[in-house]
Amino acid sequence: MSRTTTFAKPFILMSLLSLAGTPASAQSENIDTTPVPKRSDSLKPSELQTTGESSNPSNESGAFIGGGLSFGSARTTEDGVSPGVAMLFSFEPGYQVNRGSWNRLEFSGQIFAGKAEFGKTDINVGLGVLAKLGYGYSLGDKLMSIWRVGAGPVMATFKNRDAAESVESDGALMGLGLQGAWQLVFPMSDSLDLIGGLAWTHMQFNVDDVKGSSGVKYPYDQQVIANAQTVDLGLRVRF
Repeated sequence: MSRTTTFAKPFILMSLLSLAGTPASAQSENIDTTPVPKRSDSLKPSELQTTGESSNPSNESGAFIGGGLSFGSARTTEDGVSPGVAMLFSFEPGYQVNRGSWNRLEFSGQIFAGKAEFGKTDINVGLGVLAKLGYGYSLGDKLMSIWRVGAGPVMATFKNRDAAESVESDGALMGLGLQGAWQLVFPMSDSLDLIGGLAWTHMQFNVDDVKGSSGVKYPYDQQVIANAQTVDLGLRVRF
């Protein structure tokens, strides 16, 4: 019995010394030290902007289709001409590009029609097409403010009741349209926005020939300018 105990003690002692001398790196070589990535909902606002992720679903990149009504006043550049009524209906497909949590770019094409009246002049817009660029920034949790500019061709007819007889353009006129607008975008759901804002729309036409109520044509050679200051209301569907 005593001989077995004598041989067991050195064996236990050697085992303890062997464990004590094992490097710490060898003991932990099977431990996975890969860092756990942060969840997107725990990122700071600055980190969200850097990575391009957005905490606002309504600000994600994607296509949209919008439409609405613009109504307000119309004026011309001539002195002494009283302002009148302007009303435009529009349809606008486009694409928004997320530039971070707090801003975005918009590219769109606006198709519109309507009328502008001032003094004794009527301009009936049959078709206008504007290529538009917009820049938006966040005003809160979801509300966006967007500045937009646009330019493109406008087709319209012209009628003037100021002369001894009413005269009108000989067919449709091709003119230039320019627009500057500021809009607020209120997300109502993950795919629907309510839009409201202010717009200034400039339209100018060169009227070469007109015809009277009797049907007789004669030269007119004047430039007609209409500036519409309107309030915009509409809806937008995002895809």
